[in-house]
Amino acid sequence: NATIRTVEGKYILEKLKNADIVVCPGFQGYSKNGKITTLGRGGSDLSAVAIGVAIDASEVEIYSDVNGIYSADPRIVPDARKLDYISYSEMLELSKNGAKVLNHRCVQLAAKHNIIIHARSSFDQNQGTYVIGDEKIMKEHINQLVISGITGSQNEARITLVGVDAKVNGAGLLFEKIADNNVNVNVFNQALVGGGKMDISLVIND
Repeated sequence: NATIRTVEGKYILEKLKNADIVVCPGFQGYSKNGKITTLGRGGSDLSAVAIGVAIDASEVEIYSDVNGIYSADPRIVPDARKLDYISYSEMLELSKNGAKVLNHRCVQLAAKHNIIIHARSSFDQNQGTYVIGDEKIMKEHINQLVISGITGSQNEARITLVGVDAKVNGAGLLFEKIADNNVNVNVFNQALVGGGKMDISLVIND
């Protein structure tokens, strides 16, 4: 799960002087001391955008088994619509909250360097979905939907502590234990139920 510091694009550009196609590896790199590292989940997408940055590309095409980005998961919502365009910020929200079409780190990198991502199918030549800047979407009046997409996670658990004494710092003590064990809390809710008691609910990864 390494972080990219730099990508050396000059070797690719040199090869492109004599070849139409250059095949280069992704998902891996090396640290300052020469140790081989990997980029973790979504490292292939991240590699593609990082190489695009290194060679000053204006657009990166990412191929997968889906033909674009949908307003919801079509396996769950049969009438979900394919989006022709979506902004970096919207795609980032979807990626961070369960959509698996593009990894959020590759979207962040593309946004930082203003590189268009074209998410498309490996199996046909049809246009997929272009991930572009908010300014372009607003300027050209494209994809002006009230809601661009809905995503969700199915592997979560809710834990509720019932009747916690509200007079002591129960929530604070609980979160100390959670932090000590490196548990990521997605949703936290605290409700007074009367009699000096409260219920505390947590939603965490299953």
